[in-house]
Amino acid sequence: MLEVISKIREQEAAAEETKRRAYQTARDMEAKAQADGREAVAKAKSQTAEQAAGIVACAQKEADQMVADKAEAARKEGERLTTQAEARLDSAAKLIVERIVEAQ
Repeated sequence: MLEVISKIREQEAAAEETKRRAYQTARDMEAKAQADGREAVAKAKSQTAEQAAGIVACAQKEADQMVADKAEAARKEGERLTTQAEARLDSAAKLIVERIVEAQ
């Protein structure tokens, strides 16, 4: 019985760690996308005055799209990792039920 509880705790800890990593990955990806966007805008502003208005608008649009793409990718990755963690929790719950039934 202690082995089952230990396995459950391990599965729960693994699931929580997976969720934590997913959220951290999402935050890291979003921060990188925002930094990349700011870099693109700064580069565009250093262009010639005649081209600056058009370049800044284009860079901002690209930065916004990049942030949106990275945020969407991070969200999907978070969902995937959450689903994976939930599946592990389901497996742990099934294992508990099986062990309890076997024990009776």
